[in-house]
Amino acid sequence: TMRTHGGLALELATLALIVPMLVGCGAQAVPSARPDLAATSAAATAQANTAHANGEATRIAVTVAQALTAAAPTPTTPPVPPIATATSIPPTATPSNTATPQPTATASGTLKPTAEPSTETPLPILTPKPAEVPIADLHLHPDPLFPPFVVKQLMNRNGVLWGGLGAKGINPLLWAVYANALGNQYIAFAGQVELNQLYLQSGIVAMGDVNNAVVQDLLQSAERDLKPGRIKGIGEIFINNLHSNPDPAMRRKVQADSSSIRALYELVAKYNAFLTFHMEADPDSVAGMERLLASDRRGRILWNHCGSNSTAVQVRASLERYTNLFCEVSGRYPPKLEDSAARIMIFDSRGPDANWLKLIEDFPDRFLIGTDAESAMEYDESIKVVRTGLLPYLRPSTAQMVAHENAQRLFGLK
Repeated sequence: TMRTHGGLALELATLALIVPMLVGCGAQAVPSARPDLAATSAAATAQANTAHANGEATRIAVTVAQALTAAAPTPTTPPVPPIATATSIPPTATPSNTATPQPTATASGTLKPTAEPSTETPLPILTPKPAEVPIADLHLHPDPLFPPFVVKQLMNRNGVLWGGLGAKGINPLLWAVYANALGNQYIAFAGQVELNQLYLQSGIVAMGDVNNAVVQDLLQSAERDLKPGRIKGIGEIFINNLHSNPDPAMRRKVQADSSSIRALYELVAKYNAFLTFHMEADPDSVAGMERLLASDRRGRILWNHCGSNSTAVQVRASLERYTNLFCEVSGRYPPKLEDSAARIMIFDSRGPDANWLKLIEDFPDRFLIGTDAESAMEYDESIKVVRTGLLPYLRPSTAQMVAHENAQRLFGLK
């Protein structure tokens, strides 16, 4: 099947990329710039080989092959489809006149949507050609299911010039694979794999303990990569995702300023870098995050999903107090929004919630785009909704800042 969509060369290239990433070939997967990380990947290599022996790698490879078959161009079509033109976007859009759902706690402790006040007045179109605005995606995970060249095609055909975050899976070197393949297009973060594996294997107490051996190793390896600028920060760190993660095994709540997280924050502050937090807006979680932000203003936190279940009022309060706090909007608009009932919509294809629109305009230098997509179709749709439901309603200067200029300034993107 793959030969009918690009020939034998594509099949061989696919195998060359997929096999090292999925089977975890140890030092073979380590880029020449990072020989010191070979030892770090030993545990990941053992786990990956075990998964391969159990047939898991075969299942993943089939999934990747299916994704590549759908994404790969035929010989008669351009390898990278053009991004949408301004004429493909309706000149006007009707914003939602329904109230934005907000969560309240039920007797079972889960979150249930309720209403946040919103305006009934249609919002004007201020940026008429959003398809022409480049985008930086601050929630684009390196994923074992998608080799970098597939991600590059997705980015190029959607007008996304930069993207990145921490890696999924069990290979802590995957960020380096993406960095080598995508070059300046990739925004590298470390630490997500190590902290997730630590939690899954040893629990919440170990994850919050600065003296844990895994945390100590992460502090050392992250500093080696922060100092020369190979990575831009550490994350995505799951601080509080009790109601906003579809996988029960991944749900947790760790103190936002526990000793391990504080040590990581002090490290990124030293190198003018970022921590990124997946953290629901519980009062105690927000208080812990704000204690970190106050402890050293050089340190910066990118709040993934803008807090998942946060209201515009809650986020405004934190942004007003701390100039070193930033938000990215992934998971707060369709289609990803549909994965979690706990997340509150900021915008959809009809337009933004008026309260969030005002907040973004009041803090235009503090918001960034993110997708957190898990398939090619979801990625295409996410960028489409950003271009039709958010950017047109922002002032032109704000649209440029949120779409890419903030990311360029904060992460030194070229």
